Amino acid sequence: MRCFRIISVFVCFCLPINVLAQQKGESIKNTVNNDCCIYGHWADYKTYLETVAKKNAEKLDKKYRKEYVEIINEKNKDLLTELKENNFLFDTVIRNYLSAVFNYILDKNGLDRNDFHFFINRTAMVNASAYEDGTVICNLGLLAAVETESQLAMVLCHELAHYLLNHVNNAVIKRIEKFNSPEFLAQIKEIKKEKYNTKKQLEELFVSDLFNRRRHNRSQEMAADSLGMLLLSKTGYGSTAVPQLYDLLDSAEMLSTKCSIQSFFKKENIAADDNWFITRKKMSFGAPEKKEIRDTLKTHPDCAARKINARQYFSKNPKPGADFIFATSSQFNKTREMASLAAATYSKDKEQLSYYLYQLIQNDAVFLPGNYIKTEIFSLWVNFYFRLKNHTLGYVIDKPYIPENEKDEYAKLLQMLDDIDLKKMKEIATSYYEKNKNYIAPDTELLTNYNLLKQSLK
Repeated sequence: MRCFRIISVFVCFCLPINVLAQQKGESIKNTVNNDCCIYGHWADYKTYLETVAKKNAEKLDKKYRKEYVEIINEKNKDLLTELKENNFLFDTVIRNYLSAVFNYILDKNGLDRNDFHFFINRTAMVNASAYEDGTVICNLGLLAAVETESQLAMVLCHELAHYLLNHVNNAVIKRIEKFNSPEFLAQIKEIKKEKYNTKKQLEELFVSDLFNRRRHNRSQEMAADSLGMLLLSKTGYGSTAVPQLYDLLDSAEMLSTKCSIQSFFKKENIAADDNWFITRKKMSFGAPEKKEIRDTLKTHPDCAARKINARQYFSKNPKPGADFIFATSSQFNKTREMASLAAATYSKDKEQLSYYLYQLIQNDAVFLPGNYIKTEIFSLWVNFYFRLKNHTLGYVIDKPYIPENEKDEYAKLLQMLDDIDLKKMKEIATSYYEKNKNYIAPDTELLTNYNLLKQSLK
């Protein structure tokens, strides 16, 4: 969902949330679904997914059942891989908190918790999603895009609405029916008879189908918004902050950039090459893409239109209530800090070190100076120096790319890492250490490597 897309470090930050919940007569831990055993034994979750797929398939025409199960099994395989590869967050205050909000929405709407499974994906991507089996996933990055608990609840209500309206399942079924229809098969047969341009015609046919399905998805999003607002209305959350949610989601791609790479170097007294920060021109061939095609490719209606829809709905159906139920505003912001650091640690665990550095730079611009972030940034510069020296830097950093806009700071960081030489990398590491040595708390191995770095290239 584009607009809903676009580790436990410092756990002590959110301990008051548990206390607050207990004061309300309910512990957050107790609100977590009885799914820890399921997640601890992923084979049980696999059996659950297979059971739902079989049950749904039995409702279909026999000629479609096999293909339906194949598609769903492929989706289930991806979910189980996410579980086995440690891509979901468990046993943390963050999970307890988000699960408390999710289960509260279920309870207030009379929905059976046993029909749902709630995961926290460790990625920084701003996203939430729902599947036909009742699995709902909330990315850590979503917390960076919302400002209140009620806005978070609205996103979860929107995803629950997709499930309740059977959108995912219907989309799969319609795709199968379309590709097996006599009309579609006849079109393919006629194209294959042609001597020339068969590939181009087939591509155009499937692109046309893609446009049609995505236009359908746009109507689904409006329906999910409408039902989502109704679900939210049955909770204790107020609607005041909900319209603003769509502005936040619309600008979600910019939220991760709190500090430009150029500003970071200036702040850290590091001499930088201005050529690193010049956005390279994008080469194009042939006619430019038509505007109507770009608009058609959108899978969601504009967030501006959805904001108007939300205002109109709550104007007709006023919903007083709280912006925060399980946390105060301050505690909520602390949770967002935790989530941001947890998402960065996920990049480190996956050895996506260039993105890890970018995330740390952004966190450093937002949070108060601290040993953890400063030490990690310093460690990365030292690490990058020796990897560059050993010609292995490319294994842990992304390849440079031509950015879609000149404000893409990650593209600039990658460009810098691609252009840099050993001498400059050494200067960066030493300059950063001198500026931040009062915060840096390196271990013995890091100190040893840093001393080796200083002795090199003399």
